[in-house]
Amino acid sequence: MTGPKAYLFLALAAVLGTAFVFARSTWLLLVAQSALAYVILYTDLQRADLGAGFRHMLFWALCVSIVTIQVTLHFPDAAGSTILRGEMYREEMFRYIETGIGAEGTPRLFLPQHGLHYSLTLVISTLSGGFGGLFLGAILLDYMNYYVGSLVRLGEVPSLGALVGWPIWSYVRVAGFIAGAITVAHLFFARFLRRTRWRPDAFRRFLYASVALFLLDIVLKWTLAPMWRQWLERALLGD
Repeated sequence: MTGPKAYLFLALAAVLGTAFVFARSTWLLLVAQSALAYVILYTDLQRADLGAGFRHMLFWALCVSIVTIQVTLHFPDAAGSTILRGEMYREEMFRYIETGIGAEGTPRLFLPQHGLHYSLTLVISTLSGGFGGLFLGAILLDYMNYYVGSLVRLGEVPSLGALVGWPIWSYVRVAGFIAGAITVAHLFFARFLRRTRWRPDAFRRFLYASVALFLLDIVLKWTLAPMWRQWLERALLGD
């Protein structure tokens, strides 16, 4: 599936996958979200089209984010009881916004966490042809979006919460993780299974881009987190 049909399928997949929130089944939610998206990613990987895979998975992440935030806004109890680490992460972020204490603004705490998530994404994607990376990505996206939806729902300035709930470095991180997952998934199919042609130039280009985005994520978070917290504080607590 290619072209507009692929994007339409991914949008519908995000809606259908996230609908498992109402079944109150955490694992069905994650499997459905990642498995439906993998239909498109698998096609891209079989064609060795890393660019299409990157664009499609960015669009999938956007759709999942929009749908998950909307579900959190309108059905918070179902979302909170189903999304893995959702309530825990919301409490962690709200505490950080209110007090300034937490991993979000402390490099010695967030650096190992970022490194672990990035390494796991690459390793799992290598071993699973990209599916494991999507599964892990669904976990990270869901609890991040649950927090953002909660910020908009519970904050004193919802419009500001909608604007700054996702900090700029998180957009960079998602792009970097997707680029890395697709790169090593291509390695899996082309070099390990030998089921598609090997594209060394594209492999290097996306790998370098992934590492660069991973490092940029850290730099942006390190430098901008204090300022961003002020906006988050205003969104949550008001003036």
